[in-house]
Amino acid sequence: MGLPNGLHHLPLNVHDVEGLLEFFTQGCGMEMVAFYWMHGMSGMSRIRGGHAARRLQRRHLVVRPARLRSDRRAGGPSLPDEQHRAVAALAREIRKAHDRPIFCLGSSLGADHASAASYLEEVHAVVVSASPILCDGPMAQGMAQLFDSQPVQALLNAPRIGDGLVLDLDKVIDWEKNYGDVKTAREIVADPNHTGQIMLKSWASMMCWKPPRPLAENTKPFFFMIAEHDPLAPLETTKPTFDAVGGPTELKVFKTDKHQIMLFHTEEYSEILDEWCRRQL
Repeated sequence: MGLPNGLHHLPLNVHDVEGLLEFFTQGCGMEMVAFYWMHGMSGMSRIRGGHAARRLQRRHLVVRPARLRSDRRAGGPSLPDEQHRAVAALAREIRKAHDRPIFCLGSSLGADHASAASYLEEVHAVVVSASPILCDGPMAQGMAQLFDSQPVQALLNAPRIGDGLVLDLDKVIDWEKNYGDVKTAREIVADPNHTGQIMLKSWASMMCWKPPRPLAENTKPFFFMIAEHDPLAPLETTKPTFDAVGGPTELKVFKTDKHQIMLFHTEEYSEILDEWCRRQL
């Protein structure tokens, strides 16, 4: 298989989705054929790049949802409803260009956003990997009960205090263990766009957001790819989420302890994903 004949991925922080779509599709003539959720780390493009180069022979646009917005307001974190309106805008733009099936893939924190796109009419199927946290899934529902409680809401909305509460991922996650490779972990953490902290208010809004159609009522093909001994999302944690999704679902368990399956099992991951997608056509 030859190299891609054009730009195969482009990580972006998007404040103005409409303007971005106009620039790339009309100004640059770039056809929208796929989009990947990437959770706020520009370095993550290196992980997905290997997979993309093997499977995508046409140009496509990759959008990071960390600051994805569907309006033009300035400043502040984006909220889940803004992010999902932006996803809907992207899906509609792809549909304008062609009538081929649209697949939405999300890995790790991006799995939440990919799963939430399952209700969109334009999305044909969803693939998620390396995460037990899906929009409206069991783990998200459990955290939503906590975040929706009166004491926690009072804390999150307290003047000045609420905006100062953060989830420090650099303290919660052992990146070297997560990636299973010291060099890769240090490169990710050193990246100036590395998202080491998430506002607790933003995390709470993501866990509490309810999609228009619950996951239990999903009707789209839904594919889970999980590492059996993932240090962040082991099988015993992720399986209940898989069981909670309605519709035609399929589970692939990799016999590995690596969180980023794309990085450490790129060939196998790509072949399995390609075969599954073709079966859905």
